[in-house]
Amino acid sequence: MIRRPFQSAASLHGSAGWVWRALVVLFALGAIASLAPRSAWAQPIDPAKGTDQFNAAVLPEERRGIDIQEKLGEKIPLDLTLLDMTGKPVPIGSAFNDNGKPVVILMIYFRCPLMCPQTINGLVRSLTEIDWTMGEKYNVMLVSFDPTETPADAAVQHEVALAQYGREQTDAVKNGLRVFTDHEGNARRLSDALGFAYKYLPKSNQYSHLAATFVLSPEGVISRYVYGSKPRSDTLRMALLEASEGKIGTTVDRFTMWCMTFDESTGTYRLMASRVMKVGGLVSLVIVGAVLGAMLLVERRRRAAAVARATASAGPLQSSPTEAARRGPASEVASS
Repeated sequence: MIRRPFQSAASLHGSAGWVWRALVVLFALGAIASLAPRSAWAQPIDPAKGTDQFNAAVLPEERRGIDIQEKLGEKIPLDLTLLDMTGKPVPIGSAFNDNGKPVVILMIYFRCPLMCPQTINGLVRSLTEIDWTMGEKYNVMLVSFDPTETPADAAVQHEVALAQYGREQTDAVKNGLRVFTDHEGNARRLSDALGFAYKYLPKSNQYSHLAATFVLSPEGVISRYVYGSKPRSDTLRMALLEASEGKIGTTVDRFTMWCMTFDESTGTYRLMASRVMKVGGLVSLVIVGAVLGAMLLVERRRRAAAVARATASAGPLQSSPTEAARRGPASEVASS
C-alpha cells in the first residue's frame, strides 16, 4: 500500500492541519477583497468635491444637493449681523478676536425634530470631555438658519445647552456660549461662507442638511471641519489647538500638535511618521551621548584612582648615591 505524504503529515499534526488550511483560505479571501473595487460609500471625502460626491441616484430627493464644500483657510465675513438673545443685531465678529480664543460654530435650527438636537447634545458632550472650559479657552456659536425662529427661542436653547454642559455657570461660561438667529438673510450668507448647504422642505416644513462642526481661528479663518453629530473629543481638542496655533494649550500640547496631522480620509488626527522619526532620532542621539559621556567619566575616575593608588604604594622618592655625589657639598649646605 502506497502512503500519501499529505495524509501522513495531517494525521501526525492533527488539528494543526486544519489551522493551516484556515489560514490559507483567509489569506485568499483577503487577497480577493483587496482587488475588489471599493464601494462609493467607503471612499474618503474629497474636500475639493465636498460631501455630495456620491451617486445622486441612490439619495432621496430630500438629500440631493445637500453637501459641505470645505473652504479651509478662507475668512468668513465678520461684519455680518445676527440677532442675539435680546433681539439686538450684532456683528458676528463680536464672538471673535477675544484674547486669541478659537470659535466653534454650529449651524442648526431649534425646532429640528432629530438631527439638530442630536448634534447640539453631541457637541456639548464632547466639550465636557475636554479639560478646557468654554468661555475661557474658546467660544461657541449656535446659529439658527430658520428665519421664523426668534431671539426668545435662542434664549431657551442657551439655557438648555448650559444645563447640558454641566460645569459651573460662571460669567465666562455664559458669555462663551452665543446663540443667534437670522437677521436679514445673513444666516444663509454665513452658511455659504462656511460651505454649509441646506434646503427647506415645504411638505414637512423642515430643513434638510448634514451634521458638521466648524472650528475657526480667532480671526475668523476656517481652520477645520469636524463631521458627525457626535464629534470625537480628542479630534475637537486638537482642532481647537490647531485653530489657536497652540496658544490655548501647554508646551506638551504644542509638541503633540507638531507631531500630529489631520487625516482627511478618517476625519481624525494621527501621528506624522516623519516627525515621530525625527523625535526618535534626536532622543536616541541624546541617550547615546549621555551613555558615552557617563562611560568616559567612569573611565577617567577609574584611571585617576589607579594613579593615586600607585603613587601611595611607591612612597617618597629617595636620591641615589650617584646623584648625591653629583650635587656636591653645596647641596648638603643648602639642605642643612
